[in-house]
Amino acid sequence: MPPSHYLRVEWILPSLKASSKEEAIEEISSGILPYLPDLSLDYIVEKLTERERRASTGMDNGLAIPHASIVGMDNMMLCVARSQNGIPFGAMDNLPSHLFFTLFYPAHHTTFHSLKTIGFICRIVRYPSVLKEIMEASTASEILNIIQKQENRMKS
Repeated sequence: MPPSHYLRVEWILPSLKASSKEEAIEEISSGILPYLPDLSLDYIVEKLTERERRASTGMDNGLAIPHASIVGMDNMMLCVARSQNGIPFGAMDNLPSHLFFTLFYPAHHTTFHSLKTIGFICRIVRYPSVLKEIMEASTASEILNIIQKQENRMKS
């Protein structure tokens, strides 16, 4: 499934205020928490933090793909967040991350399923023009449309 299948406009956070990795994880978790009513903020933060301790999910070109396996979820969820200022996230190129594609997936999903979705995200944003469009978008709806447009380009 393409990443937009797991994404809703409500799960797009176009203006993160965080200035550190820890703050970003908490802000992203807080943004998705209303859609996970059976879970606590502490639990979601801990799962993302636990994953970051193993290896940073910061990547090159201002991208980060935090992800965590969550007990109690039925379906995969993708939260897209944007920081205009950038946040140090342990990226391989040592530059701050501006776009966060945070994937939450049920604990019963196979690793293959989540890795396939992460790979799809990487293919969507590998083009600097797409990253630039997302960074310049005015609204969460625009960001979603850009992602869907790029997915459609990849199909053809």
